Amino acid sequence: LGGHTMFTAVLLLGLLSLVESSTRTPNIVYIHVDSMDGRTLFDESPALTPNLKKLQERGVTFANTYSASPECVPSRSTLWSGKRVDRTETWNNGRGLDVSYPIAMDRVNATGYDTRFIGRRDFNWYGDSFSPHPQELEEMLFEHNLGHHSVSANLSSWLRSIPNLNLPWEFRPKATILNTQDKHIHEIDWYRSKRCVDYLHDQKKSGNRKPFFLSCGFLCPHPRYITSKYWYEVGVNASRVTLPHWTNYDLTHPVQKYEADSKNITYWKGPEWAWSHKELLEIRHTYYAMVAEADAFVGQVLDAIDQENTVVFFWSDHGDMAMTHHQFYKESTFEGSSRVPLVIAGPGIEKNKVVDRPTSLLDMFPTVMDLTGTPHPPDHSIYSLDGFSLIPDLRSDHRYLMGRPNKTHPDWVLSQWHGDHTNTGQFAIRRGKWKYIRYEGMGHALYDLSVDPDELNDLSEKNKTIASEMDTLIWTLFDPTVVDHKAKSCDKKLFKMWRQRNFKTNHAYEKYMQSPHLRWHKAYMQDPKKYLAMIEEWLNSKSEVAPQVGTDGNCGWW
Repeated sequence: LGGHTMFTAVLLLGLLSLVESSTRTPNIVYIHVDSMDGRTLFDESPALTPNLKKLQERGVTFANTYSASPECVPSRSTLWSGKRVDRTETWNNGRGLDVSYPIAMDRVNATGYDTRFIGRRDFNWYGDSFSPHPQELEEMLFEHNLGHHSVSANLSSWLRSIPNLNLPWEFRPKATILNTQDKHIHEIDWYRSKRCVDYLHDQKKSGNRKPFFLSCGFLCPHPRYITSKYWYEVGVNASRVTLPHWTNYDLTHPVQKYEADSKNITYWKGPEWAWSHKELLEIRHTYYAMVAEADAFVGQVLDAIDQENTVVFFWSDHGDMAMTHHQFYKESTFEGSSRVPLVIAGPGIEKNKVVDRPTSLLDMFPTVMDLTGTPHPPDHSIYSLDGFSLIPDLRSDHRYLMGRPNKTHPDWVLSQWHGDHTNTGQFAIRRGKWKYIRYEGMGHALYDLSVDPDELNDLSEKNKTIASEMDTLIWTLFDPTVVDHKAKSCDKKLFKMWRQRNFKTNHAYEKYMQSPHLRWHKAYMQDPKKYLAMIEEWLNSKSEVAPQVGTDGNCGWW
């Protein structure tokens, strides 16, 4: 009898465990890097990414995913809030998300999840473990909401719309290949990887039955371009590293000229500026080597994840131009900058599937809400979401995919840019094979990515109907002229606030503007009085465009 009773008890416990496992919502793990071009996951990419390839085999790759706004803070602010940048008003790296705003992790936490940030965050001024006393907030918000970015970057953003003022950065991009077989070149990211692995192991050991949401963030392959001989040789298929295709400068769109000039890539300034093929190939080769290193430390985290009960999202906030279009860095709506990787894998998710329809990082918020059974923020509220659930693309009857998408994903997405290295607002639409970019007040461009993946041939004049139709899509969301004005009004307001808070006299301000640590010091010092006068004229000018109600350039929560 005793043996029979024990058998019955064991059977009941097993049944209870089965019931629990069939109803428990999954763990969520965000693994994200910085500055990774989404096309590096394609088979023809020079970067060798065996760990990410395994993840792709386990899940769904969204091959045409775009950043909502291609710079660190704006992109991450939109991703974590689920709102477009014209709603968050996080226009550039000097404008972080309000620290009190309920992000996706907060909403999931309210449903019973353990939540944890490890590593890079960069959508407001919180660091890895920095949490000041509430009384310190008022004094610190202005200076620290930027996510540890420089004053030079802020000034470049705030002053960008001043006519004829384009001060190029001084440093010239270059490749640094360390003569070592060391694999741990970006040491801070390997440290972050270990912390994520330790957290995952601790979760397994603790027997914690609560699901968790872990964000594991890395910096690499963010420039500058630095790698070791090991990754340069082992991590890259050198035969696939090609020279960037550059258009004739005289035929380049004025906004694209501004981008290239301000990033200090313009070879047409004289013989001393000319770029050798060796330089260009080394920079691009080094970038792909950094992607390979990122794959390695990301792989450590992937190996530590419980695949039976965890959904993994791998993504990057934006890409990197890697010397295409006379540019490096991000801060452009061209493909290299705005197109990003997105892979989702886990229990019940289809395997080795590729979705070609355009998607946005904004789609991650509603997808996580559905995966975790968390209610969406109310529609038509300040918290309403601008993305669409990707559950139908993950397509499964598995118990974990418990959400019911309430919208159908459109066949197009928007990316917009309003920060440094662009002198006007950029609004890009991707739909099918077409890519349309509206340069507010300065024209537009249209590219057929099926035959022109490098975006070299503007077809807007030959395909005016298509260009007009794609431009109309922007207007279904907002008036781009008003949004551009709103962003530029914030630039001016924040510059005034920065000057007022930091300088008691004009002399102190003028002296600071001549500081050698500012990125464009040499260019500025060619005629500092002229540039000061241009700034004052801009500050005293009034825009010809009156903002609509609710878009008066109040810069969000300032």
